[in-house]
Amino acid sequence: MAQGEEADVKRILSACFRGNDTLSSEDIIRILTFELGWMDDEKAEILIASFIRNGWLVGEVEALTPTFSTKNISAPLGWFPRIERLLDLSGPTVLQVEPREKPALAIHKLSEEVPVTTDARQRKERRLIRYISEKSRLGKAEVLRRAKRKETSFVVCTTWMALALVAREQNLDMDDIIESLSTSRIA
Repeated sequence: MAQGEEADVKRILSACFRGNDTLSSEDIIRILTFELGWMDDEKAEILIASFIRNGWLVGEVEALTPTFSTKNISAPLGWFPRIERLLDLSGPTVLQVEPREKPALAIHKLSEEVPVTTDARQRKERRLIRYISEKSRLGKAEVLRRAKRKETSFVVCTTWMALALVAREQNLDMDDIIESLSTSRIA
């Protein structure tokens, strides 16, 4: 592995594990996609599976730990990970991933399935539910229940809009939520 790629892996994982000894794969995906905005869910899942397979992360899917100390690892101002380089399937790197391979990560299903849609905001609903649940200390089912009540009350309200209303009701920082739902970031 090239030294630059190793530094990228360490910086990515230190950014995720800042202040934490262990994280679940879902937490790492949420951090990489929603909080840091570095990649989409699919790339994050592939990257985590690659980190596990190549020995950068160890443990169970619900309790992953980096195999190195994340203390004293910093990134230069404005640093952004070179995800394409880490996922490059043509170059000879340790982080090669087969194109058709799906990572074996346990993803918990909510009580209601989110339908397949072309609206990118609807595809972010599960991630938004996880984010609101973690930040507000409400259970995922409770966040979804409150959103469904708002949908019913307002009649012409989508689930993602109801989730944004629940987040506002819980006094969460709306800038990150609005940015994640804006059409300019969805592509």
